[in-house]
Amino acid sequence: MTPIIEPVSQETEAAQQLLADPAVQLLANVARADLARRLSLAEEAVALLSAEEAELPAGSLGCPGTGSREVAGLVPGLEIVLAASGQEYVYRADNRRLIPCLPAELPGGHAPIFVTGGGLPRIRDLTDEDALKRATPPADTATSAGRSQPAVASALADLAARLKVGEEEIAVRSVEAVDWPDASLGCAQPGRMYAQVITPGYRILLEAGGQVYEYHASQTRAVLCRGG
Repeated sequence: MTPIIEPVSQETEAAQQLLADPAVQLLANVARADLARRLSLAEEAVALLSAEEAELPAGSLGCPGTGSREVAGLVPGLEIVLAASGQEYVYRADNRRLIPCLPAELPGGHAPIFVTGGGLPRIRDLTDEDALKRATPPADTATSAGRSQPAVASALADLAARLKVGEEEIAVRSVEAVDWPDASLGCAQPGRMYAQVITPGYRILLEAGGQVYEYHASQTRAVLCRGG
């Protein structure tokens, strides 16, 4: 395990220098936003303590409760340590997923977050912008499989219509599996009633024109919750 920065008690200049790496910046930003949402905090209240290159167990990346099958062997990845309200939290990433890993009793569970453009197949090779471009897809081109998922396709079509732009101008930043507590998908509107049933779906982050838009989705439809 090769440290990128040493752990510190609060976010420091060293942590800010780490964020100069676009791949690490993307993953750290998604992790901080995710933890802030889980803890109902402002993102500024979540500090980046450290990020380390790590050889992680294949499959679950050594994280409990992910639902991933354990696979023999190790994969190169990244371990991000955050702090909030006096407690440390660990996120781990491979070339396609960011997993909220520790503590075991983590609010919201350990479902993987799929981050477009943040793949880290060989972190130690990403020493400059050209290397990053060779190692990862551009941030504004999600995989065709991800964009074709019904929920993601619904979110893309809606945002493109709102902004009057082509869908190719919208980047899919992340897609996270979520069990919404009711049919409102976490975006309840005043005066409306919703079926009180657990609704499996996704939290989808899109980016266009430098702004991030958060969609909440079921398996087939998506609604804009933040950013519109």
